[in-house]
Formats: sequence, structure tokens, C-alpha cells
Amino acid sequence: MGKPAMSTPLPEINTSSEVISDLSSTSGNSSGKTKRKRWGILMGRTKSNEKVKSATLGREKEKNKEKSQVNRHRWSTGLPRLYPLPPSISKETMCQVLENKLADSQLFFEFDKIPKKKQNADFSTALHLDNLKYNRYKDVLPYEDNRLRLTPTRENKFGYINASHITATVGSKQRFYIAMQGPTKLTIPYFWQCVWEAEVYLLVQLTELLEDINYLPNAEQRCIDASQDYQIWWEFSQKTGHCITSKIRLCHVSSRRYRTLWHLHYTDWGEHGCPQSVSHFLGFLEELQSVQQHSLEEIPPGHNKNPPVLVHCTAGVGRTGLTVLSDLLLYTVDHNQEVDVARVVGLLRHQRPFMVQTIAQYRFVYSLLIHYLKQTRLI
Repeated sequence: MGKPAMSTPLPEINTSSEVISDLSSTSGNSSGKTKRKRWGILMGRTKSNEKVKSATLGREKEKNKEKSQVNRHRWSTGLPRLYPLPPSISKETMCQVLENKLADSQLFFEFDKIPKKKQNADFSTALHLDNLKYNRYKDVLPYEDNRLRLTPTRENKFGYINASHITATVGSKQRFYIAMQGPTKLTIPYFWQCVWEAEVYLLVQLTELLEDINYLPNAEQRCIDASQDYQIWWEFSQKTGHCITSKIRLCHVSSRRYRTLWHLHYTDWGEHGCPQSVSHFLGFLEELQSVQQHSLEEIPPGHNKNPPVLVHCTAGVGRTGLTVLSDLLLYTVDHNQEVDVARVVGLLRHQRPFMVQTIAQYRFVYSLLIHYLKQTRLI
């Protein structure tokens, strides 16, 4: 695909860090503060020139009423908050409770009782004949009420993409995610449209893409055209343990605006099942939290300071569900809130069906929490 003609050149892309460097694996108990300092030294406090507000999440001002009307469905769950732990329950006690449950054969029944999806769920747009070609699997679909709505185009008149808004309130903090199926050759343009319109600053990839698809540029191919509307420029990549962290720029061609993004790729996970190592995956989640914090510091004044993290695997429910669940529960533990794994899985499935697909993935999350609680007791 040829590059679109533009009247003035795009901003210069820094080429000073074009070598992918293999660093030693990050320790499981490395502090987020140290990592944030590392990212700050490597990249500086760059500021984005991008000024477009998100239509998809409905956070625009009155001045953009027409687009807000098209994308009026900002998802906000009415499900209960996660409440603070009673003072009598220490983290040591919490760890023991989780260990007892993990060793109990009843854990399977706890998982099996969680509804796989909402009753009488509406999937009308996902099942429309015009949109079936955008779904990888016929039964993994976004609910109508919280599907991610793109600005409709001539090619995609429903503004459809197989992605769901996910949110949960932990204490006083509301956290946002986008759970999405992996891009296909047909949906790559809509993938980047979603990233732009939803004001995503952090993308998380949990698998190698099928069909020989690569939606990211790299050191050899520093710029790719996702469509006539979007160009993606590579700035640098760095490998740390089992994670490749990349900094890229997403350029909106018609407006000549751009946004700095971060992309994390976890490489220690097969096509199915669970991560190979609890400690490696915990290190990845700590990297995710660190890069997320750094990306928030780069958001210009006046823009949404609590943007969603976009997470995808292939279907957007198994590995994606495990990762979102783990990130939420670690945040819950860190803020001394109630830890109820089954309840949070139910909350996630209320927003996207089949999140956390197998009992093995469910048990893995218990093991991860136990490992984390034991680790934090030693610090």
C-alpha cells in the first residue's frame, strides 16, 4: 500500500534507539518506581501533539455532539464495587485462604458455577450479515450494550469491531480495558481506528498473530500504512525477560496529528493454556503497570488521564481474560480491597462472554496471587 500524499511532512521520528537490546530478566520483586525511572531516562518525558478526544468512550465535550451521539454508549457497569478488606484479615490470612482453596477439589465447582455469559444477551450487531466476516469465531462476540463502537465508514457502516469495553471499580478507582480479538488482515484498519478513537496509549499482545499478520512496524520496516487514514511509525523496541516493549507513533493522516503509544508483547505463552511460569508472568504484569504509569505521565494536559488498556490474544477471551483478571486482582491486593476471584470473573463475563476460559487458567490466577502475596511479605 502506498503512503498517502500529505502537504507537509510528518514529524521526525527519533532514530537514536534503533537496536533491540536484550536486557537481563527483570526480577519479580523489582519496584515500579525503578522501572518508571528506567523508562524516563530512556525516552525522556516526551509530549504528544495529538489533540483528538475519544468518541468511542464518550468522553468528548459538548462541542462534538454529533460524534458523541454516534458513539454515545460509554460502558459503565452497575455491578458492585470491590470493597476494602475487614481490618481483621491480613495479607498472610488472605494468602492462606487462597492456598486452601487452590488445594481443594471444590475449586472446579466454584469455577463451573460462574455463568459463561449473560442471560438473554443481545449480539445483534455482531451477528449482522455484514459483520460476520469480522469475527474470528462464530460464538465469541461482543455484547451489544458495551461493544466498542467505531465511527461508521462506507466500508464499515455499523462501526463494528469485535471488541468490548471492560471496567471495574476497585475502591474509589475505576479501571478501564478494551478486550479484543486479534486483528485479521480484514480488520487491521479498524484495529488502528479503535486505538485512535478510544484514546488508547498502551496495547498488550499475548500471542503470536495467526495468518502471518504483523500489525506493528519494526527496525527493518520502520513505517507501515494500516490504511489511507493511519500510519504507524516504529521508534524502538527493548526485550526484557519474556516481554518485548515497543514505543511507536500512530499518525492520523487526514488531521496530521499523531500520538505516542506503547506496545507490550508477552512471548512466553503458547496458543492455548496458561503462561509457562507464574514468576515470569508476574514480572510481565509489573512491567505492564510500570509502562502504563509512564504512558499516563506523557498524556498532554486536558486529555483523559484514565484511558483504557487494550488487551488482545486471538479470540480475546481466554488469555485476555486471564490477563485482565490478574491485573485487576493485583491492583485489588495492593489497595487492600476484597479479593473474590469468582466474583470478578463473573463481572468480566458480564461484559464479554467466556472471559477466563478454562479451570487451568482459573487455577493459574490463584497461584499468581499466592506467589505475589508471599513475595510482598518478604519485601
